Amino acid sequence: MTTAINTEQTVATQTYQVYIKATPEAIWDALTTSEWTQRYGYGGRVDYELRPGGAYRAYASEAMLACGAPEVVIEGEISEADAPRRLVQT
Repeated sequence: MTTAINTEQTVATQTYQVYIKATPEAIWDALTTSEWTQRYGYGGRVDYELRPGGAYRAYASEAMLACGAPEVVIEGEISEADAPRRLVQT
């Protein structure tokens, strides 16, 4: 008996669409500035190089660090940045 093994890998893409009663500028600031991410996100700050190919990092909050999280909890790259309408990141 011969068994075929599927070695192909698939890549999943997730797209989200959210409606928020705020201006595009206010939402952009909430996503890309530490002032807002520390207040409403997970409590950590963010750094963005808002250009294609730029880096972004999300840092652990004090509470996350106390639980053993690394200082940088998310690292990625900006694919598209068209303020305040479109932000695509890895």
